[in-house]
Amino acid sequence: MQENPAELRLAARDSGAMLADFALVTAGPAQKHALESVAQGVPTLAYGPPRSGKSSLCGHAAWESMRGGVDPRTVVLLAPTRERAAFLREELSRRAMAERAAGAQIHLELPTVMTPLAYAFALVSEEAARNSRAQPSLVTGADQDVLLEELLAQVPAQWPESIDPASIPLAGFRAELRDLMNRCTERGLGPLQLAELGEQCGRKEWTAAAPVFEAYLDSLALEGSMAIEAGARLDLGVLVDRACAVIENAEALGFLAIDDAQDFTASGVRIVTALAARSGRFLVTSNPDATVEGFRGGMADAASRVASALASDSRSCAVVTLEQIYAQEPALSRVVAALASHLPLEGAPTALRKLTREEGVADSFALATASSDEAEARDIATAIRLLAAVHGVSRDDIAVVCRSASAARALAERLSRVGIEAEATLRATALREEPVIRDLFTILAWALGIEQLRDERLVEILRGPWGGIDDGMVRELRRWALSHSAHTRGDAAILSILNDAEVALPAPAGGAAEPESGRERYLRAVTAPLRRLRRMHDAIVSARDSGILPLLWAAWEASHLAARWQNEAIAVTGSVQARSRAQLANARLDALGALFTAADRYEERRGGDDIAVFMSHIEAQAVPEDSLSARGRVSGIVRVLTPAAVAGESFDTVILAGLNEGAWPNLRLRSGVLGAADLALFIDRPGPMPNRAELRAMRRNANLHDEIRLAIAALSRARSRVLVTAVENDESAPSGMFRVLESAVQCEAVPCGWVASALHSANPGPFPESRQLVSALARALASESADPPHLAGLLAALEREGIESAGPGNWYHQPLTRTDPPFPSGSTLALSPSSLATAAQCPRAFLLESAGARTSSGTAQEVGTLIHALAEAHPRAGAAELVAEFAKRAPEGEEVEQNWRTRAERARIVQMLEKLGAYQSAHPDVAAVEKRFSVPLGEAVDIRGSIDRVEREAGGLRVVDYKTGKSAQSKAQAERDPQLAAYQYALAHMEKDEPVVGASLVYVGTDAKSSALRHQAPLGEGDDPDWFENLVREIDARLRSARVNLVRNPHCKVCPVKRSCPLFQEEM
Repeated sequence: MQENPAELRLAARDSGAMLADFALVTAGPAQKHALESVAQGVPTLAYGPPRSGKSSLCGHAAWESMRGGVDPRTVVLLAPTRERAAFLREELSRRAMAERAAGAQIHLELPTVMTPLAYAFALVSEEAARNSRAQPSLVTGADQDVLLEELLAQVPAQWPESIDPASIPLAGFRAELRDLMNRCTERGLGPLQLAELGEQCGRKEWTAAAPVFEAYLDSLALEGSMAIEAGARLDLGVLVDRACAVIENAEALGFLAIDDAQDFTASGVRIVTALAARSGRFLVTSNPDATVEGFRGGMADAASRVASALASDSRSCAVVTLEQIYAQEPALSRVVAALASHLPLEGAPTALRKLTREEGVADSFALATASSDEAEARDIATAIRLLAAVHGVSRDDIAVVCRSASAARALAERLSRVGIEAEATLRATALREEPVIRDLFTILAWALGIEQLRDERLVEILRGPWGGIDDGMVRELRRWALSHSAHTRGDAAILSILNDAEVALPAPAGGAAEPESGRERYLRAVTAPLRRLRRMHDAIVSARDSGILPLLWAAWEASHLAARWQNEAIAVTGSVQARSRAQLANARLDALGALFTAADRYEERRGGDDIAVFMSHIEAQAVPEDSLSARGRVSGIVRVLTPAAVAGESFDTVILAGLNEGAWPNLRLRSGVLGAADLALFIDRPGPMPNRAELRAMRRNANLHDEIRLAIAALSRARSRVLVTAVENDESAPSGMFRVLESAVQCEAVPCGWVASALHSANPGPFPESRQLVSALARALASESADPPHLAGLLAALEREGIESAGPGNWYHQPLTRTDPPFPSGSTLALSPSSLATAAQCPRAFLLESAGARTSSGTAQEVGTLIHALAEAHPRAGAAELVAEFAKRAPEGEEVEQNWRTRAERARIVQMLEKLGAYQSAHPDVAAVEKRFSVPLGEAVDIRGSIDRVEREAGGLRVVDYKTGKSAQSKAQAERDPQLAAYQYALAHMEKDEPVVGASLVYVGTDAKSSALRHQAPLGEGDDPDWFENLVREIDARLRSARVNLVRNPHCKVCPVKRSCPLFQEEM
């Protein structure tokens, strides 16, 4: 049986109950009033503060309606998000199970519980089935992005001068265009109306967007009509239009409940309004103060809009205010109310502002400022440890809330550095950006012969999810591959062995008579990724004609990774490394689950396409695929969330972090290029179109209100206590919202409330991070008043608990683990000319680079490789021929032409080739190119490498070394250049019949009009004829010493290992 990878770690998920302490509340007079109104068929609007039982009221009203005889098939509950709909569904399911367990003889079906758009799609799908039409499909955000990219390149649009033409092909511009179109379709506006609005309001960007909007709708209609077996393609606007048409002709609902109406978008309000007009019983709950979807189109006044629509249909609504707050410290409720007093009512009754709050424990709310971001993280970590030690609060019952996803990621990283395992709820990324998907596509393309697998790409895969080996194992694999292949490069040898099924890979010992040695086990682990890739290759080839989804399943099952990733994903205990692996496994399984869902949806719509077309489709998507799968998470880890992610959940403690000026509230105006927010603001309010300045002020005011609502939504999720933090230093200050909260709780006398004693204690404090505690004990041990036996006992106890740093053997200033030199006497030291130059500058840098500490190749290195390759292939070619050869190799296409960086780099390459061609034309007598050598220098050193070019001139041979850098050495430096001298030395030992008359550096990458030349006299001449051999002997002696020193030199700032160098850190 095939299981979706995203579901392989269900045990890792929580139960799904977002408000485990939130029982169905019906005892209050306001709740009873609301239930009576609903039972009498009066449309009812129930407003209430956070935790006043609104969701429970919806569930209970639905339950009582069904028990009163309403057909469950005509009972519908709608919530703004899938998570909140799932909570309502589970509440009803628990209620049914509880009553059955109590002996009640009930056999009720559960009602429909969905989001508005999911319900609309269900209605349209059912209508298609009734009429024997193919099932429709939704246009996802990723589909929209791909289609708009094509249309923007094809449809002529007169964009205003304020829009930079270079921004139009960018993903950000497409996102703004999608936002504009979605705002239109939500409100029933088409391309013609958008163009008219643009003309009326003087918004040229709206007029220019209209043709693209029209082409977009036409493309969807055409695609749906051309699909033989697939149904209509529905975007948001078409879906809502069709759903409203179905509702008008459908039977009336017995009961309709709308929960958290404040987060419904305009399209949701349209659907609800259509349903409410045909519903016998109708209930809406709302709290405009807790809107979290405002930046995504959520309408805080949605409930009043629905009421107005009903009033126009001669149906007045009963308005009820829920007063009682459940499962929250009264002090926290008072703070939430104080913050809400800064907001407009958005149609809610004034009674919502006049509710009295009970007196409570003032110490349950705390504020704290820190001197830096790192200090803020330390304070939060201290508070989390205090909660566990003093109050017994599990880390699963703590939420840290940041204003944005980027701030959440940054804080999660800082918390991890101070000993608190934390994970940020990350915004979904496009599938093409997920390493597990990117590597899988490369494997598929290789197995199916779509493209050749390059050796450097193979090494990336080996290090990635499907390989799973580290750099040390890659180096061992290279050594093993070189010993089993004719190739001279390790990466090429690995690729050759992978592609050659005749080469046997080390296999498990099985029933061998002798047990495996440690070396054999290690080799088997090192080569395991190659065995996996071969299995996947064979499975893919066997399933190539079976369709997209079966092909993906074949690759996944052949990897044999399901069990391992499942076990890693559900690891709820263990080391920090184990928990990190769990997070990584969850992310990989989530990405694969989304891929399989996308493939299933794609095959339903375009079943005739092959896997190559599907991969191209996914790789073209810059927007994440919509997914119905819940994201996996690991218990015991503190969650760092955004306000939208925390909505509807419940925690013992909530920590609001980062309430700094400019961060929270963030009053930056969004969606500014195409004015989508302006359009929505104009359409949603009565009256004439405001001018731009008025619109800007209105949007800024709306932004402020949304920012306050986000804070209220986050604060209200706490049951027992809240901590609010900010950074205060010369560059950052607490925001006005922080000061409002500070004033609301009047906590100047006790600045940190319930965490005061922990945050204000001397280092390390009562709840330190393990490293803080070990450092404090080590300092105490070194003091004159120390009690060594007692302190040593404490350190030993910490070490027994798994804190390795507590063991003195792990402290700094320990004796060296080994003192033998890196190159023992009697061994041969192999040096290339370039490594010889590095060792001459700094022996320590040479050792680190030799161990693999090199920077990855960039554009400059790739250009250098290209120039050298052309010079090798065409050693006598002039400028025109070299440029022509480059044109054959260079990538072409519109994308390259539009990329100014690519154009600039190509122009620079052409200039270098022209200089190179001019030099070669002036020096046509070439004796050799890329002449390889390996010559001894004395008894202990071998110099190995290749010479770019050897020229014959009067009197002998000249070494030529091409350089593509932008700066040239001085003439004096060139005279003592170790790399040039190594080439001369090697050539002299290989060509004993012809003298070497010197060497030249030819710089083709400088700004000079022609090549810059630097020369070196023949070795053996000058005042110090033995300087080179003496230098090599000195380098040999340094590298064979037990202590290899650092040497400061002019190249320190560009050294690839400078981050490991104390000298460089001193300069920083």
